Amino acid sequence: MGGPDCSGPNDFGDGTIRSRRSIVMRLVDFSGHFPWQWTLGDADEFFAHARGVKNLSHSTVRTYQGAIKLFCDFACNPQYDWNENCARLFGSVFAQVITELNRIPHSQPLEARAAKRPFTRQELQQLFDLADLEVDRVLNSGRKGALAALRDAVAFKAFYSWGLRANELRHLQVVDLSRNHRAPYFGDYGIVRVRWGKPHRGSAKKQRSVLTVWDWSAEMMKDWVGNGLVHYGRPVSDVFPTTAGSLVTETHLLQRLHQLLDELGFPPGWTCTRSAAPTPPTSLRPKATT
Repeated sequence: MGGPDCSGPNDFGDGTIRSRRSIVMRLVDFSGHFPWQWTLGDADEFFAHARGVKNLSHSTVRTYQGAIKLFCDFACNPQYDWNENCARLFGSVFAQVITELNRIPHSQPLEARAAKRPFTRQELQQLFDLADLEVDRVLNSGRKGALAALRDAVAFKAFYSWGLRANELRHLQVVDLSRNHRAPYFGDYGIVRVRWGKPHRGSAKKQRSVLTVWDWSAEMMKDWVGNGLVHYGRPVSDVFPTTAGSLVTETHLLQRLHQLLDELGFPPGWTCTRSAAPTPPTSLRPKATT
């Protein structure tokens, strides 16, 4: 099936295309119907299952609806011959299944779940202390993995210190750490340059610079770069690599975080906000482990 050439500088990235395609395929699998057979009932049941059974957030379901709507808009566009060929081959045509009647409105400025809350100062200290303790436990047990445990402990503190997303943190390189001439007391760790920031849809990665706030953050990063990365046995440009030479994955970091939270006794599925955590007092200084 042909159509006009819509290629251009605003094409969506590969990740966006894969994500939206997967949402379309989920509706196909759930309904048991091809897209040209979809009805409003198929869409309603799919999103009701997402909210009522899978307990997905409003923002996630609205993202799903947006992907389905864009797909149907494309399929129904008269500039293309999708409907003409579907009618000829299958006896049915595409229809828009996301309308004002079933679409979740974006009426609230904040859609975070009410269960999310900031860490308390005590909880932060317990989390950082337990992450540091894991390094000692691995060393004392004689098992491998002490370097990875140290890396994860530094990563958790870096999350908090500079307010980074997981994908932003895992792509940090040593060259992204630089001096801040207005705060020379932080040395070479006064600024963290983020080059893999979350983009707008279809846009390139956002870039920004984050200033260091606490002296313990700079000391921690200096210790890791100077005493931690050297144990990988080769010149390392990434701040948080693996022994295989790849980047630590988001899945690994989140799994390790939830394991620590489980050990601390947090309820299963407990979540917290990233940026609303209280500023730690002077006594709350994560201990850098060498």
